[in-house]
Amino acid sequence: MKKLILPLVALSLLTGCKKDKDEDPVEETKDEKVVYEIPKTYSFGESVSYTGQTDRLAMLGALKAEVSKSHTSGAEVKEETLVNMYKNENSPFTGDIGSSGKNLSGKTEANAQKDVLALLKEISENSGVEGGEDGKAGLVSYKKKGTNILVNAKGQEYAQLIEKGLMGSCFYYQITSKYLSDEKIGKDVENVALDKDDDGKDKKYTKKQHHFDEAFGYFGVPTDWDKNSDGQFWGKYCNKRNSVLKTNDIFDDFLAGRAAIANNVHEDQITPVENIKAKIEKVAAGTAINYFYSGHGYNTDPDDELGNRLHSLSEGLCFLRALQYGGPKVNASDVQDIEK
Repeated sequence: MKKLILPLVALSLLTGCKKDKDEDPVEETKDEKVVYEIPKTYSFGESVSYTGQTDRLAMLGALKAEVSKSHTSGAEVKEETLVNMYKNENSPFTGDIGSSGKNLSGKTEANAQKDVLALLKEISENSGVEGGEDGKAGLVSYKKKGTNILVNAKGQEYAQLIEKGLMGSCFYYQITSKYLSDEKIGKDVENVALDKDDDGKDKKYTKKQHHFDEAFGYFGVPTDWDKNSDGQFWGKYCNKRNSVLKTNDIFDDFLAGRAAIANNVHEDQITPVENIKAKIEKVAAGTAINYFYSGHGYNTDPDDELGNRLHSLSEGLCFLRALQYGGPKVNASDVQDIEK
C-alpha cells in the first residue's frame, strides 16, 4: 500500500504547486489592448450549447443504476439491456434521457470502450450470484449501506468500474484530450458563427465556442455554480476536494477561457485551459488518495468489514486510472507503475 499511496501523495503535491495568474485578460496589439468583462456565471448568450453532454451525464446515471440492480441476490441484469444503454440503441431509457440521440460508447477512449463492453458482459453473467471471495466474482456484504455489492474475482466493484471508469475514459478524456485540445480550440480553429451545424440545424455559435462548451458540459456543474456545492460526477468530486486542494476555482478558469473565446482573444484562453487540465487532474489524484486511505482503514471504522473496503478501493482505482486520459503531469505509464 505504501508503494501505491506515496507516489499519489507526491503527485497531489506537484499538481498543487501551479500558480494562477491574476492579470486581466487582454491582447496586446500594435494599436490597442482588447479589454472585456468576464461574467460571474457561464452566461454567453445564445452561443452556449452542450445538450449532448448533459444527456450523457444522465445516461451514465441510468446505466449505473441498472448495473446496481445486480447487487441483489438472484437478480438478473441482461447484457443486452446494459449494452443498449451504453450505445443508446433500441430506446433503452425512460423519459427524456437519450433523447439527444448521442451515446456514451462513441465518446469513450477506444481501448477503454472494449473494456467497458467486456465488463457489461461480466456483470450480466455474475448478476445476483452469491459468495464473492478472493478469486471468485459474486456478492459481498456492504454493511455500511445495509446491502451487497457485486465484485469481480479481484474484489473490484462492478458498479464503480462502470460509473467511475466512464467518468475517466469518457468524461475526463473528452474534457482534457479532446475538447480542450489544439485541434478543437487552437489558434487556427474557426471562431466565426456557424449558420448551420453538421446536421443542418440553425446555430448561433462558432466551432471554437461549441467545443469549449462541450468540455464544460462534461464537467457537470450548473452555469450559475456557487463553487460551494456538489455538481454531477466531476463537479461533485471537485467540490469534495476543494477544502484541501482549492479545486473549485476551476469554474473561474472555465469562465475566463470562454470569455476569451467569445472576444476572440486566443492568447487569453491559454492559461485558463492549462489550469482546467491541472485542476481536474488534482481532483482525480486527490480523490484516489482519499479512497485508498479509506479503503486501507485509515479513515474507516476498524470493525468495518470487507465490503466497505472493496468499495473504497474500487473507487480509488478508477480515479487513479482516470489520470491516464489527459492530465498534464500523469500518463498511462505512470498509472501502470503506481498500480503495480
